[in-house]
Amino acid sequence: MLSCGAPEACSDDGAGCPSALSFRGHFFTERAVDSFQRGEELGDGIYPGCRDGTLCGTGQGGFGSDVWRLNGVDPRVAVVSLRRDTHRYVVFARVGTSPGELSRDLAGAG
Repeated sequence: MLSCGAPEACSDDGAGCPSALSFRGHFFTERAVDSFQRGEELGDGIYPGCRDGTLCGTGQGGFGSDVWRLNGVDPRVAVVSLRRDTHRYVVFARVGTSPGELSRDLAGAG
């Protein structure tokens, strides 16, 4: 599993560590999605370690969460998991995935 390698990689929206997840060797950040369907469970992800609650550290946090398929989207692009320290399901997209790419994939799922 990966951990957060650089503070600026922790989140695309500046929200910090709670918005990041590593899964199957890839780093994902939370994305705002109006509606989505959670599919079958894929495995376990790990939240990165935090240095100060807003920036990622260099090691794994050791805390994990189940990860589910985001219906209609390749899990190498985006998945569903719980936001850290909550019971709220959110979409996590792989770092480098553009908002347009994610929107197109979700539109094709409907």
